[in-house]
Amino acid sequence: MIVRANNLPHVQDSFEAVFFWMSPYSAAAGDTYLLKHATSETRCWIKDILYVLDIDTLHRKPLKSFNINDVGRVRIKTAKPLVFDAYGKNKHTGSFILIDEFTNNTVGAGIITEDGYLV
Repeated sequence: MIVRANNLPHVQDSFEAVFFWMSPYSAAAGDTYLLKHATSETRCWIKDILYVLDIDTLHRKPLKSFNINDVGRVRIKTAKPLVFDAYGKNKHTGSFILIDEFTNNTVGAGIITEDGYLV
């Protein structure tokens, strides 16, 4: 990645993200997926589900799994370090999708938060 000296990205194997679940099958901490980020792909797992938003009230619910159309916040751990920015700084390097390894279907998407790289 070519960047300016004053605009260095983060290089880490874990981060927090606002997460959108799109699969009819639920997701829980410990589940593994392929993570597609910019031009790279790596294996990952959901390290923690921090909360799921109640869409009606916008309150945070401490749930253990994501169901279809759930939105929340997660910690992701990757098999190899990723080069990324917060989504607010660069939408291309601050976003990702999750792919089911067996069906090759896109099951989730996320945006890395400003404080997500502080994990």
